[in-house]
Amino acid sequence: MTESTTLPETSSSSGSPKLRGRAKKDHVWDEATGDWVPSPDSSSSTTTTSTPLTTIETVISDRKNLLNKIQKASVEETVILNDEIDRLKEIFDSKNEENTDLEERNKEQNEKMSKKLKKQADIIENLEREKEEKVDTTKKLINIIEDNT
Repeated sequence: MTESTTLPETSSSSGSPKLRGRAKKDHVWDEATGDWVPSPDSSSSTTTTSTPLTTIETVISDRKNLLNKIQKASVEETVILNDEIDRLKEIFDSKNEENTDLEERNKEQNEKMSKKLKKQADIIENLEREKEEKVDTTKKLINIIEDNT
C-alpha cells in the first residue's frame, strides 16, 4: 500500500547531485544510496539508514511542534489563571466592602451604646447623690428630734 508521486529534477544548493525518482509515502531521501528509503518512523521492517540531516530535521520539527503545544497550553493556562485571579479579586473586594460596612455599623452601634451607658451612669450617679442627700437629711432630722426630746 505505497503511494507514489513523481518528483521533478532538482538540484541542491550545496552541490549534491540532482535527485530523481519517485517519492513513496512514509519514505525519506537517502543521500548515501541516492534513493528513497522507508522513514525511521514507518512500520516497514526493512532496516535502512537515513541521512543524519533528515533525522535532525525531523527531531527539530517534532520539538518545534511540541514546543508550540507547550506554549499554547501555557497561554491557555495563563488565561485560566488570570481569570481565576480576577474572580478572587472580585470576591476579595466584595468581602472587603462587607467588612467596611460592618465596621461602620459596629462603630455607630458602639457610639450609641456608649452614649446610652454614659446616660445610665449619669442617672445612677444622680440617684446615689440624691440618696446621700436624703440620708444626710434624715440624719439631721433625727438629730433635731433627739435634741428636742
